[in-house]
Amino acid sequence: MERFSAAVLTVLLFGSALLVTYLCGGRRDIRQFFRRILRWKVSIGWWLTAFLALPLLTVVIALLLGHSAVLPSRSVLWQEALGIAIAFLLINLWEEAAWAGFLQTRLERRTTS
Repeated sequence: MERFSAAVLTVLLFGSALLVTYLCGGRRDIRQFFRRILRWKVSIGWWLTAFLALPLLTVVIALLLGHSAVLPSRSVLWQEALGIAIAFLLINLWEEAAWAGFLQTRLERRTTS
């Protein structure tokens, strides 16, 4: 149920962002919106740091708190990587596009003008 709710809310959020963008600026603004989604703002090194830092920090904290390290099997690692990729492509990318690419952009324009 949680995944379904997240998907529905993401579709509504992103759909609303697209609708308002289209109503305010037409197709030109829609194209610009999608260009901003695909634009890399930092180097690949920063992306790798962000991608690896959280799992490594989680393991280090767990070890410091007394847990033992157990290397997961390849199938578990593959399932986790696949789950992360699917969540990113179906939920996270579009949610971030709506919040950061739409809402924050509009708020920044509003406060600077």
